[in-house]
Amino acid sequence: MLVAKRTTILTDGYYCFTATSGLWKIWAEITPDEEERGLLWEYGAPGGMRAYIIGQGINNINIVQANVTLSGTITCFEPNKCLNRTITITEQRQDNEKKMVLTTTTDSRGMFLIREMPANKFTVQVDTGHYCWRKEKHRITVEDKNHAGNDFYQTGYKITYDAGEKFNMMLMKVGDAAEEKKRIQDGKKRYLCMESPGDWQLRSTDECTKLEEDIFKFDTSEPVHLNLMPRAYKLQGTVNFSNDSDEKIGFKISGTVDKSITWDFEDTRDKDFTIWVPVDAIDDVNEITIDPYSLEEGSLTIFEPKSKKVVVERGCNTGVTFKANEGMLIEGGSTPPISGAEVIITSKDGLDKLEPVQTDTNGKFVIGPIVKASYDIQIEKQDYIFTKKDGRDFDFIAKKIAKLDVIAKDSNGKLLDGVFVSISASKDIKKATTDETGKVKFSNVLPQKYYVTSILKEYTFGQPTAVQINEEEHQSIELVGTRV
Repeated sequence: MLVAKRTTILTDGYYCFTATSGLWKIWAEITPDEEERGLLWEYGAPGGMRAYIIGQGINNINIVQANVTLSGTITCFEPNKCLNRTITITEQRQDNEKKMVLTTTTDSRGMFLIREMPANKFTVQVDTGHYCWRKEKHRITVEDKNHAGNDFYQTGYKITYDAGEKFNMMLMKVGDAAEEKKRIQDGKKRYLCMESPGDWQLRSTDECTKLEEDIFKFDTSEPVHLNLMPRAYKLQGTVNFSNDSDEKIGFKISGTVDKSITWDFEDTRDKDFTIWVPVDAIDDVNEITIDPYSLEEGSLTIFEPKSKKVVVERGCNTGVTFKANEGMLIEGGSTPPISGAEVIITSKDGLDKLEPVQTDTNGKFVIGPIVKASYDIQIEKQDYIFTKKDGRDFDFIAKKIAKLDVIAKDSNGKLLDGVFVSISASKDIKKATTDETGKVKFSNVLPQKYYVTSILKEYTFGQPTAVQINEEEHQSIELVGTRV
């Protein structure tokens, strides 16, 4: 008759049975969780440990976790590189309990060995260094037998890189004419594997993106990290000249945010142009501003539009066009020279008003290049009047203005208001009416002879009065009206 007894382990790890004399089999049960983890006991089910009880108790029947030997090898292209390489063994657990971690190193033959490994599930991982491996880790279950075959084989040399987008590059070993296409993945710390030691080079086949280098050169003796982030994107366009000009032109590229940087591209251009737009010049909405300009001294070329906003995206950006027309200059000045006068230029059709300029210390001004058209020029400065020289649209005579006050009275000395007064000198005619004090004031009067005429109902003022006005002079005259 079979008799079964069961007990639980005390907190101090001991257990105890009461049993009659006879042959007993003792074993430790495995819980489902322990079974999942690969845990084994030296005297687990179904075999267990046999114990003979004859008239007295038996002590020190100990049940311990099964221990085995775990071993493996590392095979490298260069055998001396496998010496003292670290192997890490980590317990596999799904709970939050602390995992058991063991480390060892390879010997002179590239072998590693760990004795008395408890039965369980483990991950065995090699220190990858800058090498590529057929497998970097093994997931194993240690049972009641020694566990060999945890082998690692080098397959190449690893170079790491950072890239902002996916694209193709060509990999070639120096001295070997054959190239191999490699697909670059976007992200940080990606890697490629070199199949043998030595010097290698990597070049981009992307014609629309410029990297830090056209060709990256490196060797496998040390860890290598490449920056494959894009540095510039290609922008292509056309400048359509109104003539057969072979003029050299440049482009200023600027972003539209504070962090952007501005570059001047001063290169020989034909009608078609290519610009590499630095990524740092592109703002958060991928927008840049392009300003074309001439590299020829004294050029009169005008670009239309003067500036253009362009969205620059990854890859080739095309379709940017400008027109280039021959413009004109307007040069003029004042006599005598008056500096700091504002020169206002307006197209005679009134549709276009240009930014004003100022006369220089010699009273001269230059406007342009501007579109060929007919323009009207005016010059203004406080306390001056500018009139065009005969037959000269852009040359002016400058005169310091004078002032003339007119006082109207009757024959009894009474001040007359409402008197219509005009002063005239050739085409220069000014008109006004006296106020309640009998006065009217004329400013901006040119230094010349004026004729003063007055009109008031029921009064006569006789013949026009001649007055000679000199520069900067402030004259005052009285007109006497007789009642009729």
